[in-house]
Amino acid sequence: MEIRALLAAAMLSLVAAQAGAGDGTGGTDAAEGGADEAASTETAAAGDPEVGAAIYDEVCKNCHGPTGKGMASFPKLVGHDAAYLIEKLEAYRAGEKVGPNSALMYGVAEELTDDDIAGLAAYIVDELG
Repeated sequence: MEIRALLAAAMLSLVAAQAGAGDGTGGTDAAEGGADEAASTETAAAGDPEVGAAIYDEVCKNCHGPTGKGMASFPKLVGHDAAYLIEKLEAYRAGEKVGPNSALMYGVAEELTDDDIAGLAAYIVDELG
């Protein structure tokens, strides 16, 4: 679980970095989302926030803070919907550059399962957000 937690923390850092590098709204363009966004939202709704809480507590909070509001150069995670968080974590897991801190998130994200990602999104949105 330690590795999984480290990966989750790094991944969330990248997600937050991308969010800060965007247009300031923190959302996704409706034209970009489509069916994939709907599927991601359903996945997040099915995510187990307890799984997400364990990963967040072990890894993510070290950079994004205990409340997900960010720390230093690590962006906030709260305030984004589950589909956005899932999209970013999946991009990191695929090795895609999302923002300036992407390299920090690759190792964290590659260890996350779909259930881990859904759980993290559910925890951040439902419990922290």
